[in-house]
Amino acid sequence: MKLITTIEPSKRLNFVPSTLHPSSQTKSATMPSEVSDIKQFIEICRRKDASSARIKRNRKTSQTKFKVRCHRFLYTLVLKDSDKADKLKQSLPPALKIEDVSKGGKKKTI
Repeated sequence: MKLITTIEPSKRLNFVPSTLHPSSQTKSATMPSEVSDIKQFIEICRRKDASSARIKRNRKTSQTKFKVRCHRFLYTLVLKDSDKADKLKQSLPPALKIEDVSKGGKKKTI
């Protein structure tokens, strides 16, 4: 004798298969990505999904970080040469929202 039970539609649980298996969840989607090539970074800035850019300058180490927010990743480029950093700042697309972030917490929108 087989016992067959039915569950009412309102009490059924709807599972999405991708949420059940832990290997299907990627942790790299939330991590930032570092770019080492300036030309590649400029190409990323010109993409349609690039929404904003932040420029952070460290006066002690004379290091400049450029961070671009895209749809999936936050891309970072670190430059130690201030002349190259100034040239890169000028070559960023004008449609991109650029913020100059200083250590004091003040943001300048360019």
